[in-house]
Amino acid sequence: MLNEKQLRALKPREREYTISDDGQRGTGRLFIRVRPTGAKDWVYVYYLNKRRRKIGLGAYPEVALKDARQRAADLAAKLTDGVDPGKAMREQRAAAKQEEIHGSLGELIISYTNSMREQGRRTADEVLERCERYVKKPFPKLWNKPAREVTSADIRDLLSFHMRKGITTTTNRIRSWLHAAYQHGLSVEHDPRQASNQTWALETNPVSVIPRQADWERQGERVITAEELAHAWHNLPSYDLTSMAIRLVIATGGQRPLSLLRLAPANIDFDADVIDIPASSMKSSLAHVVPMASQSRDLLRYLVDQAERNEWGLLFASPKDRSKHISITALPSALGKYQRTAGIERWAPRDIRRTVKTVLGQEGVAKGIRDRLHGHAMQDVSSRHYDRYDYLKEKRQAMDVWEKWLDSILRNGDDGGF
Repeated sequence: MLNEKQLRALKPREREYTISDDGQRGTGRLFIRVRPTGAKDWVYVYYLNKRRRKIGLGAYPEVALKDARQRAADLAAKLTDGVDPGKAMREQRAAAKQEEIHGSLGELIISYTNSMREQGRRTADEVLERCERYVKKPFPKLWNKPAREVTSADIRDLLSFHMRKGITTTTNRIRSWLHAAYQHGLSVEHDPRQASNQTWALETNPVSVIPRQADWERQGERVITAEELAHAWHNLPSYDLTSMAIRLVIATGGQRPLSLLRLAPANIDFDADVIDIPASSMKSSLAHVVPMASQSRDLLRYLVDQAERNEWGLLFASPKDRSKHISITALPSALGKYQRTAGIERWAPRDIRRTVKTVLGQEGVAKGIRDRLHGHAMQDVSSRHYDRYDYLKEKRQAMDVWEKWLDSILRNGDDGGF
């Protein structure tokens, strides 16, 4: 039988030649083949129906002697069982190739979020980040499992895992994202306009039978009190980026946090006293101009100066990757930590928007102007097709009302910082 020393010592000749590693008669034999170039590879030779057949088992030394023997033994066992080893090998390789073609659940999710990005949907990065956090990290095997092999039971167990940890609304979001990812996969495979080299061989959506927990989708009603808002403003860390993002949501009258996190220095126009939020950062996919208040102006001067001084492309650049903004999940996380430490009632960043709408309504600002201040897409025919007025004057007036109200509640306990 061959050994490693003999294998290394084999020299090339003018013609290729083979040397047997012995083997039992009738079960095939393992050979090392030496080519004129000096390359060496393994060959399993067997007879079936009185015909000599060969199967390549890989190059040496990439495939070690021990591994080559094991592969040959596996093929010999098939031959003993009356199975053609060559046919079995071809089927195995075809199946392996098919596995490579049929993407994993993780690849399906990435394809879905790439599609969202191409469509200009601003939440693409957030969806991918959340899926990596709630699917990939706790269930890496499921993430790498072929998407077509993922069962409804797999999805149920994933969601149940998070439910047991007390995660409620986000669990519904995970379900929705997975359902949408599978719908995307089905669409890509059957829509000739979306034909792709990546396929998943999907026939059904395993998420469809998983019920949505409707009782976790109650409409928010929390309005933050003046005292709670002032306490947060003064007691969140002064120069922490996440805390400053929360303050900016407050100072801009409840603009969407993700839209603010995506701001670059170029989006801040101090001469015109406005924040230009591009369409790609808006839920409505429409560009939005936000007038500055004194509180937001102070914050933005600091943030723009910091970004330009450090050559960051974003005001809220992530410490992990300065080309990306800090995670949207960092805001409720930081806010929750502050609230637990202070021992005060919970409220979320989204409640700021509701509070601003409520305060401005109490101060006499019309609903239509409040909606425009928040960048809502106006759905009436006139607004959608004919009205091209920018309402900046009215939005400034509404922001002035918010600025004065905010200033009045921040005066008590002001420590001179943000």
